[in-house]
Amino acid sequence: MYLLIKIQFMKKLIYSFSLMVALSTLFACNNEEEPVSEDKTLPVCSFFRGYLNDEYVCIEQKDVANDIRFQLKETLLKEDTILLFRWSINFAQDYNNKNEYKQAPVLSIQFAPLQLGNYNIVSDAYYDAESTIIFNDGKNEYIPSPDNPFQIYLSNIIKDSPYSYDPLIRGVMEGTLYNASNPKDSIVFHDIDFRFIPDFLMIRQYLNSNS
Repeated sequence: MYLLIKIQFMKKLIYSFSLMVALSTLFACNNEEEPVSEDKTLPVCSFFRGYLNDEYVCIEQKDVANDIRFQLKETLLKEDTILLFRWSINFAQDYNNKNEYKQAPVLSIQFAPLQLGNYNIVSDAYYDAESTIIFNDGKNEYIPSPDNPFQIYLSNIIKDSPYSYDPLIRGVMEGTLYNASNPKDSIVFHDIDFRFIPDFLMIRQYLNSNS
């Protein structure tokens, strides 16, 4: 009889101990933080994708803390109207390479005023407060021709963000820019899709609300 009671007691003790171990393991697993993946793909913020002559160009800004290839140069506001909006794209593939960044071509664009719809750009003179476009390859400047306007279409402008005074723009472009020193030398832009988000906080807000 005594032996039977002792065996039953030992079984209960072993069961209780096993239960405690199982519960401890369960709670420990639930309290562990999810491992952070080092391979997470960063979202694309500003971008420029399309063809210059027959060469495909893809400039995508993901590392907003260090990638400064997309830059806002000047904004001129009057009440609710953006009278002037000038920005640029540096075409360096490796934005961490300072020498490449300094020598890379730069596309500069100015909208005056900034508004939805089509722009027929014929000017390269920023000081005239007109819509302008210039492509500098480091040796030559390529500009539009009055006889063949450069086309840019803005499909989206977000300028009412509570986080930024500067607008987000999205659009497409195509056209020909001519060497200012030799008009026979030209660069054809076609099938260009672009987005420019000038402010880091606006980047976060936009990407959280748009897939």
